[in-house]
Amino acid sequence: MRRTLKELTPISIYSARFAFVCLIIVLAISLLGPCTKYAQLNQRRLRVGFAQIANEGPWRDTNTESIKTEARRRNVDLKFLESDNPALKGGEQQSGQKEALRSFIKERVDVIAFSPVVETGWDDVLNEAKEAGIPVILSDRGVSETDESLIATFIGSDFVEEGRRAGRWLVDEFEDTQGTVNVIEVEGTRDSAPAMQRHRGFCEILSRPEYQDRLRVVAWVLGNFNYDQAKAAMRAFLANNDHQPISAVFAHSDAMAFAAIAALEEAGFKPGTEIKVVSVDATDKGCNEIKKGRLNCAVECKPRLGPALFDAAQAAAKSMALPERIIISEGVYDKSNVDKCGNE
Repeated sequence: MRRTLKELTPISIYSARFAFVCLIIVLAISLLGPCTKYAQLNQRRLRVGFAQIANEGPWRDTNTESIKTEARRRNVDLKFLESDNPALKGGEQQSGQKEALRSFIKERVDVIAFSPVVETGWDDVLNEAKEAGIPVILSDRGVSETDESLIATFIGSDFVEEGRRAGRWLVDEFEDTQGTVNVIEVEGTRDSAPAMQRHRGFCEILSRPEYQDRLRVVAWVLGNFNYDQAKAAMRAFLANNDHQPISAVFAHSDAMAFAAIAALEEAGFKPGTEIKVVSVDATDKGCNEIKKGRLNCAVECKPRLGPALFDAAQAAAKSMALPERIIISEGVYDKSNVDKCGNE
């Protein structure tokens, strides 16, 4: 039988009120949950884990310093890990990077960021980060995984366009040259995003019908983005070259261009005049080498990604939407504009 309000006992009235208050609390928590997360982030330091690539020379050193400096400026709690084994070459660093990412997941950082040494083989650890609810930002290099939900954003350069820019510069430089221009390409780490994509962009220009009979790559030398490895590989090529005349070198990084220049000089060539040298990076040393006349052109790849990285990390930590790719504006420098090199 239905009971009236007057018939309710004090205990049942108390129970009803208590249930109503509990319902209000549950609703408030569900509605304010995200706001509570933001409030917690505002009350403590942002925690970011970064896994870096090692042993690559001045570009990577500048990149590392930019990240650490910006973290200090913003009072970010940065967990920064990189290989301390100088013997590791290119993709050999992947297992160490994956260990670093898993340590960040275990520590429950707010955001993970890293520069993947190669494009493939990250699906397992990226899914682990996703399951833990930790956003992942790619810095400088991309991955080939097709599940876009695994990555919050990519910050860096358009590597394909960098290769195109190097190709266009060489085409213009040899516009009036009769005969075929033979080019050596000094490659970065195989299966890495910058090496594959710079090669793709470079070949895209040289393979155009109007250029096919003018410029051709006659050899590929593996340098792994490392000065010593590139120099040894270039020395070996020059020692075994079957007397093909070499007119130009395209190196995927400044460090490998410097190595090629040293090897060419040791072999009696004159880089910068007799053999044109084009690189990607435009580091401070690269700009100076252009001024000296030993490096002819440097396609810019900006290493100072710290400010953009932590802008994105702060947004990702608050579950804010980010563009799929954040591409940094860059230039091309030679003797005509070298005074602007590194200052734009």
